Amino acid sequence: MQDEPEVLASWIKYYNPMTKQKHFVDGICVYSGIKQQVLIIINDPEQGVVEEWTLPTKICTKQGDNKPIFIATNFDLI
Repeated sequence: MQDEPEVLASWIKYYNPMTKQKHFVDGICVYSGIKQQVLIIINDPEQGVVEEWTLPTKICTKQGDNKPIFIATNFDLI
């Protein structure tokens, strides 16, 4: 994805459901519309997650409240 002209990148936060707090972790999420993929890299040894995933995506056909607008993927990460 590094040579692609248009990608969308985001930082990653860890969410603790008990305390409802969020904090940044060492990682990145990159969406490629050309390849229809999401690349997720997380290095969070504190939570036991040091992984890299490439997930398939597709354009959502149904849009509305509480629904994704432009991508969706069904994939179990762990």
